[in-house]
Amino acid sequence: MMFALTNDQKYIADILDETGYMRIDQAHRLLRLTDAEKDNAYAKRILSQLQTINRACWLNDETVSLLNLRAGGIDDKMLSAVDIMLDLLSEPPLAVSSKKPPFKLSFLARREDDILAYDVTSLTPGCEKEMDFHLKSVTDDIIIFLLSDVEQSKLIRTSVTHFFAIYDSGKLRYYKGE
Repeated sequence: MMFALTNDQKYIADILDETGYMRIDQAHRLLRLTDAEKDNAYAKRILSQLQTINRACWLNDETVSLLNLRAGGIDDKMLSAVDIMLDLLSEPPLAVSSKKPPFKLSFLARREDDILAYDVTSLTPGCEKEMDFHLKSVTDDIIIFLLSDVEQSKLIRTSVTHFFAIYDSGKLRYYKGE
């Protein structure tokens, strides 16, 4: 049976189809990009409705995933990539994709009169030098490296525009790459 989705359900479902995972606070932030009046309870209802129509399932009290990903547990790196995306957006993303390896998440965002392409990648310690090979094809994109340790930033050498993101006391902090 097909269900007609509301605009908000479709918006969240489309992004969830790409990210595979989403927390309530992330759904709330996405919905607030379209309407600042939407609250956290509304975001939770949207995610619950997606579960009711078999588009998602709850993994815990805060996080949903696509049904086919539920057995694998929570992908914390994807959730971090979504947090980074949300930190950079001032309006809904123009496009979101998780199908651009080696990047965890890629998205397009409007900034004034420009459209900017962002790619978020999570670096496993020890693989920093391999990343430069992958970056040669995305010279116009802005790369955000999600690091597990600030020392990793010293090992990355690339000519593309890039930033580093690292968790500090539970909050993402951003640093300009050189």
